[in-house]
Amino acid sequence: MRFFKKQLTLCNPEFKVDISLKSITNVMQLIEIKLEITFFVLYQRLIKHIFPKNKGN
Repeated sequence: MRFFKKQLTLCNPEFKVDISLKSITNVMQLIEIKLEITFFVLYQRLIKHIFPKNKGN
């Protein structure tokens, strides 16, 4: 598959730009997901800190 992509980029330079744009958007989505998870974890910890009586759950 990688070889096939290389062949396409050789005959079509715009395709290369498209691939790089897609990879950039993929990275951005990964960062977004990681941030959401981090905020969720921090939020959970904050809730546990504010309501220590819920530690039994």
